[in-house]
Order: sequence, then C-alpha cells, then structure tokens
Amino acid sequence: MASYLTCYFLLNAFYRTVLCGMPDPYYRQLFEGLKAYCLIQMSSIPMTFGLGFYVSLIVKRWWDQYRLLPWPDSLAIFVVGLLRGQVGRAAGDWQSWFFFAAKLRPRRC
Repeated sequence: MASYLTCYFLLNAFYRTVLCGMPDPYYRQLFEGLKAYCLIQMSSIPMTFGLGFYVSLIVKRWWDQYRLLPWPDSLAIFVVGLLRGQVGRAAGDWQSWFFFAAKLRPRRC
C-alpha cells in the first residue's frame, strides 16, 4: 500500500509541477493519453481477479507459518511431569526437556 501511494504522489507531483508548468502541451497530452489507455486496460482485468492472487498468497504464507508452530503435545507434558529434583533446578530444566520433546514429535502434514 505504501509503495502504491508513493508512486501515486510522485506521478501526481510530476504532472502538476513539471507537465502543467510547460508552455508546450504536447507532453501533458501524451501523459493524459497514457492515463486514458491505462484506465481502459484496467477495465479488462477486474480488480477482484488481481486481488485474489494477492490474498491467496498472503493466506498461504500465514497458513504455512501457523502449521510450523511447535504446539505442546502429550509427550511434552509427560516429560515435564517426570522431572525430579529441586524446584529451582527443575524449573530451569523444563524448557530444555520441552523443546527436546517437541523435536521428537512427528510433524503434521
């Protein structure tokens, strides 16, 4: 969105400062003709069609990240429950056991 707005404001500033300030209207009319051509071409490709690809790409990336999260499972809870020793030592070691158990579990497809 930021790149779109940047391009829009740069083209707008270029048109208003450079092209409208020129005494010869040739380049201004050429720019306006290019704008009309782009407007006609935009009607041939619907915006929803273009946005559909973008949204599907974003949702696919989000879903892949969601699937890669290491969710705690019963094995990790079982390993943490078996820890013995002092409370201070066990409290520090439970994380390493938890991550070890997370690596042992099979991946979801």
